[in-house]
Order: sequence, then C-alpha cells, then structure tokens
Amino acid sequence: MTNSSDMTVTRIDPETLVPRTIQVGNGPSSVAVNAAGAWVANAGDNTLVRVDIHTNAVTDTTPVGDGPAAVLATPTALWVANARDGTVMRLDPSSKNVSKTISLGGTPNALAAAGGKVWVAIAPSPPQSAPEGGARLTTQYDFTSLDPAFGSWLHYTTCANLVAYPDKPVPQGSRIVPEVAAAVPDPTAGGTLYTFRVRRGFRFSPPSNEAVTAMTFKSTIERWRTPA
Repeated sequence: MTNSSDMTVTRIDPETLVPRTIQVGNGPSSVAVNAAGAWVANAGDNTLVRVDIHTNAVTDTTPVGDGPAAVLATPTALWVANARDGTVMRLDPSSKNVSKTISLGGTPNALAAAGGKVWVAIAPSPPQSAPEGGARLTTQYDFTSLDPAFGSWLHYTTCANLVAYPDKPVPQGSRIVPEVAAAVPDPTAGGTLYTFRVRRGFRFSPPSNEAVTAMTFKSTIERWRTPA
C-alpha cells in the first residue's frame, strides 16, 4: 500500500503479516505488481518507479505525465493515468519507455483491465481560473481542515517548515534537509530530544511581514496539540 505522507510503500508478508517500508519517491499514489516487480506511481515526482521484489529497492525510474494517480500492469504493457494533464500513457515493461500517450481530458484517476481492453475512470477537470488576488489549489487527497497546522499537503504548499524533503527523486528526495532550521540537529537525551535553531530572514507574507521565530513554531505546535 502507498503512504503518501512519508514517501513510502508498505509491503506485507502474507505468511507472517510483518510489514516492510520502502522509500519510493514523492507522493506515491498507486501500486501495481507483475512478474517484473512492483510499479509505483509517484504523483509528487511525476515518475513511475520499479521496486525489485527480491531486494525491496527502487531499480528504475521513468518520467511520466503530470500527477500520475493510477498504474496498471497487464501481461504486455504498463499503463499510467496522469490526473493533472488528462492523459494515459502506455509503457513497455522491458524498456520502461513511454510508447504511447493518449489525451483523454478531464482527470483520469483509475485504471482496470477487462475483456482485452483497458478502462479508465475520468473525473471532471478542476476549474482553471482563480479569483483575483488569490490562488486555486487542487489535490487528489482528502483533507478535513483549511488550517495549515492540520493538513499536511496544505502545510507543505503554503508554509515554511523547520526541515523538509527536497523536491527531487530518490535517494535525494528521501533525505531530510533544513529549511527554516539552521541545520538538521543530532538527537540528544537518548534520542528523544531535538534542539532546532531557527535561521534569521524568514518573514510572514504581507501585510504582517512579521519575523518567523522559534516562538512561531512553538505556537503552531501548541495549536496542533490543542485545536480550538
């Protein structure tokens, strides 16, 4: 199964039910399996990666369309539905190259094979216009709050973080780097305490223009722990 928030997939042994977590890339959204391996669509990286089922490691990465939301493995091809650009791509499972791109429009978000054909579920296209002075954001994930402290995708879209994952393919994209923090701290107190030092120069957007400080993060964490 995919774990979009931490850039991994989980493989569960059917006999022991022991889970194994594998780093795959930014925003994994769908998994398909065939004799060649496990294929994972990464919506954040716009890639399709192959995971070797014997080593549990990513061995191949192929750029696909914008926002891959579903992947299907058939005996003769791999199919990827790209939600944000309205296309479906056919890939050769041996070369991993894209052999055909089909423009369907809308938001392709699911694939199935039946009767020798590939079937695609297509949601309506999201509105493209935004109100004057504003921005329109779309996401394939559910969320329950517009408060950045409670929505991980909104948090990463609109806020600066102490540390973050770089917007790069694995392995670089799976290594935490400092953002507002001066550095990624080493843990102390037996691995239970992390002391962050905040870099100067970060400010909130106008009209406040207030400085981002350690107290900013303190109040955000307290708001998250005790929501109103």
